[in-house]
Amino acid sequence: MKVGAKAIVAVVLGGMSSASADVVHFLNSDEEFVWWPHLMLENGEIQDGTFFHPTVSAANNASSSNGEPVLGPAISYLRVLPQGAEDVAYGSIQSQSAAVSMTNPVHVGELIDASGEFADELIVDGFSHHAGAFPLFGNQMILGLTIQLEGEAHYGWARFAWSSQPLFGEVFTMYRPVEWAYESEPGVPITVIPSPASALSMGAFGLLTLRRRR
Repeated sequence: MKVGAKAIVAVVLGGMSSASADVVHFLNSDEEFVWWPHLMLENGEIQDGTFFHPTVSAANNASSSNGEPVLGPAISYLRVLPQGAEDVAYGSIQSQSAAVSMTNPVHVGELIDASGEFADELIVDGFSHHAGAFPLFGNQMILGLTIQLEGEAHYGWARFAWSSQPLFGEVFTMYRPVEWAYESEPGVPITVIPSPASALSMGAFGLLTLRRRR
């Protein structure tokens, strides 16, 4: 009897769904929250974008104002524009305080805990006047997170998709958060487990090659 890819995905996720009853999980359905980049212009000036707060819902992120992060630990996206027509500049995801830091990209099924290497900045894309923006980690990227809440470390993860949005009469392509989660109990590891609906959009192959860090 043949088993369809969707059925296999459902079985995989069903077996993993009991990882923790204390995981707080959010989906950015229909891009309710659109993350705008902070732009470093050729003259060195910064044009403010918005902040991504990984401990609140997409709706609360969408209601946040530009300028300063207002909903707790926050991450910004800085797109640096090339200084010349031939130069290539890079875009990075940056922590806005010591309250949140990120790992390099991880895989579905990996455990995020104190053994991870966390940093305040991660270069995630390149940009040139000639070629435009290009991703460094493919069309889907998952980052492990450590988040300081009330002085204690919580572990989480966020999944980003490479997608485009119009802005200021142009189209900006960048990694945008589509799903994120964190462990409500401090110090408790969290496993990267996308929701069934979003996991299907990632493709069955990625889920069938789950890799856990041991």
